[in-house]
Amino acid sequence: MKKRAVLFFVLFLLFGSVAVNAQNAGAWGTTWNNPISSSASVMIQGAINRKRIQQSIANQRSRRASSAASAVPPRSSSESAAAKYGVLQFKPVANSGVAKHIAYALSEDPEQRAELIKIFQAIQRSYEAEAGKGGQSNNIAAALAFFMAASSMAYHQTGEPAESVTDALVEILQQEMSAAKDFTSMTDFEKQQMHDWLVVTGGFVLAGYLDGVETNDRKELAEYKQLADEFFKLVLGTSVEKFNLAGISATSSVDTAATEPENSPPASSAAAMHAGELVREFETNEVRANQLYVGKRVRIYGTVNSIEARAGGNIVLTFNTSAATYKNATCYFLGSQRARVAALNANEEVTVEGTVRGLGGGAFGVKAFLILENCSVP
Repeated sequence: MKKRAVLFFVLFLLFGSVAVNAQNAGAWGTTWNNPISSSASVMIQGAINRKRIQQSIANQRSRRASSAASAVPPRSSSESAAAKYGVLQFKPVANSGVAKHIAYALSEDPEQRAELIKIFQAIQRSYEAEAGKGGQSNNIAAALAFFMAASSMAYHQTGEPAESVTDALVEILQQEMSAAKDFTSMTDFEKQQMHDWLVVTGGFVLAGYLDGVETNDRKELAEYKQLADEFFKLVLGTSVEKFNLAGISATSSVDTAATEPENSPPASSAAAMHAGELVREFETNEVRANQLYVGKRVRIYGTVNSIEARAGGNIVLTFNTSAATYKNATCYFLGSQRARVAALNANEEVTVEGTVRGLGGGAFGVKAFLILENCSVP
């Protein structure tokens, strides 16, 4: 989901510390009545892999191209989904009670409970406002996709997946979940409770993770990584360790991670520019910068802020923010570059190459930093 309001995150993070208390108390288990049978969970998880997500992206791109070339106006995606996957939709009631239930599980203090309820309800309203734009209101599959993407980001400590990737995930979940008997027998109220739980807890994990990223708080990052894994196990019965949306190609139906030649990243066609200069281009006029740089291979240099080996084999290098910019450039490296990255050091000037993805990395479309993918050390 893109372009979420940022305000509620500021309030929400004031209560981030209660996540640890909830883990210790085991309170989360009492807030989730999982209607997904073990067989349905296995079916859903088995259907989600990199190649299928990429194939779904290619299928959606093909359908859009066919629609553009056709003289007959196609049915909207929301109309098609409603007809095909209606079992995953529900008629909402005024209040499912999930926000209150989770707030009471998190805290015993009346004032804090009241504040948490307001914050959780704000998350739900913000989510629904954006989901409605894509025709995904009151849709369990869309809520589960959001929850899974949030869990993936927090556990593997990566940036936000491309919108085409999350759209593909929703499509796959709709195909699999609509065929499961568990969902056909659920009432509208049960569906709404499941939907709201996924949205609130997904937002909770994501907000805490992003705060840890912003403050470079390793303890907080570790706590929300653990919480993401616990939630994922609670919903789908397995660890999120093997579910990672990072690095999935948004432009190809081929699994680039599996076919990338060792030590052979695409060659850069441009002269090196300072990382701060490239960031400044996006901060000054993002529309123009997107046209000039997104999808292009560039070479940048600057002073290293941090180099991290993250869960799932991800290697991330972040450049210092320059005096002229607010955001920094963050580079995601290929596994084949591990030895070269190992020779670099923080606070030293280095040069790297990467494919520009654009501003992003934050939850709900928050543009936290400039992302470069498939990076290499020349």
